[in-house]
Amino acid sequence: MFDAKLKVSIIFLFVAIFLTFAVFKSEARPKYMTRYNTDKSAKREYKNKCTICHIGRGGAENTYFGEDFADSGYRFTPELKAKYPKYFK
Repeated sequence: MFDAKLKVSIIFLFVAIFLTFAVFKSEARPKYMTRYNTDKSAKREYKNKCTICHIGRGGAENTYFGEDFADSGYRFTPELKAKYPKYFK
């Protein structure tokens, strides 16, 4: 009887750990999209386009712009805007 309860507890623990990491991995960052959308120099055609920072729809891999955005402290600095005039007026 003890072995069955222990096995169930271990399985439950592994499932809980897996779900915890799965949630963190798939967590979206809409605040960064909102930050772009509300920037006065953001181009309209790129608003609400996650692919300016991410490759594909999964969001796991960043574009060069996304990497530089992260390196700039997730701020649209004058240097970042100058480097990527495609996304800014």
